[in-house]
Amino acid sequence: LTAARGEELLKTKTAKIFGLKSPIAIVEMAFVKEVAKLELNGFPVDTKELENSLKSLEKETQKRIQNFFIKYRVDPLSPKQLASLLTGRFKLNLPKTPKGNVSTDDKTLSAYQNVEPVKLVLEIRKLKKLSDKLREIKESLKDGRVYPEFKQIGAVTGRMSSANPNVQNIPREMRFLFKAEEGNLFVIADFSQIELRIAAEYVDDTLMIEAFSQGKDLHKYTASLVLGKNEDEITKDERQLAKAINFGLIYGISAKGLAEYAKVGYSVEISHEEAEVFRKRFFKNFKAFKIWHDSVKKELKENKEVKGTTLLGRRFSATTFNDAVNYPIQGTGADLLKLTVLLFDTETNKRSLKAKVVNLVHDEIVVECPENEAQMVKTLLERAMKQAGKIVLKKVPIEVEATINERWVKD
Repeated sequence: LTAARGEELLKTKTAKIFGLKSPIAIVEMAFVKEVAKLELNGFPVDTKELENSLKSLEKETQKRIQNFFIKYRVDPLSPKQLASLLTGRFKLNLPKTPKGNVSTDDKTLSAYQNVEPVKLVLEIRKLKKLSDKLREIKESLKDGRVYPEFKQIGAVTGRMSSANPNVQNIPREMRFLFKAEEGNLFVIADFSQIELRIAAEYVDDTLMIEAFSQGKDLHKYTASLVLGKNEDEITKDERQLAKAINFGLIYGISAKGLAEYAKVGYSVEISHEEAEVFRKRFFKNFKAFKIWHDSVKKELKENKEVKGTTLLGRRFSATTFNDAVNYPIQGTGADLLKLTVLLFDTETNKRSLKAKVVNLVHDEIVVECPENEAQMVKTLLERAMKQAGKIVLKKVPIEVEATINERWVKD
């Protein structure tokens, strides 16, 4: 599987200096310097906008908490009081936690969003999470920038993690708070549908590889296959449904899980029966995924663990089905991102550009650079992403989307 991948890396300076033969070891060794630079670069914040957003969020959260208390005489942030309101007055049959308390976490409550107090509590929690996040950013500010810590290998998959503050889990609606310094711009680039592209190549699914090679929008294509419609007739909602089907089923989610995932993740409601039908049709078309899932289950049953590597050769070992199907795909994504940054750094150094990588989020790269360099940086970043893609993926083409903006917003 990994033969003939990453051979280009064996000729690099890092490989020669440290006598390394493994593409993964070469990438990780060369990447140490990139993590150091990322931490030193910091990520610029619009402090005035942050202050205003935090104030209005806190005000709105307090107002909603008070209104909830006036209406139900219960503190919405107290799990105990909330549980007694929902099971008593509203007769909800909520599950118990291992300690025997009534469970009122988001996952449990999301199934009861049509019940008024549940809907209100989930909204309050969302607002509170947002204001907690903004407070974390505010407390970490230093001269208009935050300087997060990045762990180079923050997960088993090789993915990075970030802390103090974590800039990898900033909600989309709050990303505008990050603004390039005066005279600078952000170049924001991400890999398009990268998990699906990696998965298609990893399991060697002929139909999915063919769809990507023809430049199809895979979500529309999947929707057309499971709904029996032409691709040009697919509506926005049907494409959303296909997103849930694609991202859920490549990882072997059950029909019940798919219905839940579609609702919570993509705001699309389908019945358990429909989920069952869609699931069958997906695997009937993308046959290699079913074969892969079955072989993983068999290996787990026989050996109690699954051992394997990412496409570039990063080793992993997993003891659950979820991990065994997640690790190679997300791990390959991590390899690809790190390799991209290394290739991009080589190109910017050659040209003595002032571009600085200021954030990395799994499949997205944010670079800050002077305005007059932005167009060149965008071209070089796209090129590095595609070059890394060709090293890691041999059958599936890579598509990238890049934007130039003064804020961390794509449109």
